[in-house]
Amino acid sequence: MRKGYIRANGVYHAYNANDPTWKRQAVVQSAGFTAGVIAAGAIGFLIAVSPLGLVVGLVVGGAAALGVDFITTGFVGWGYDLLQ
Repeated sequence: MRKGYIRANGVYHAYNANDPTWKRQAVVQSAGFTAGVIAAGAIGFLIAVSPLGLVVGLVVGGAAALGVDFITTGFVGWGYDLLQ
């Protein structure tokens, strides 16, 4: 949740500062956050069927969330720029 707040706060400040890229930031940050949460949840759920899997699921799910977030923000940013 903290990560979502930090992202939203950055977009909010960009909007208030009349930064022309605030819309791009909003699209990119929301897509990356959503993809990261979905990846972490899916992997964490699939792995967490055993007690050891719970611990491993948290670590692997977190790593997957970071990776998917990085890839998604790059891809969505590229797509947004392409459409503009």
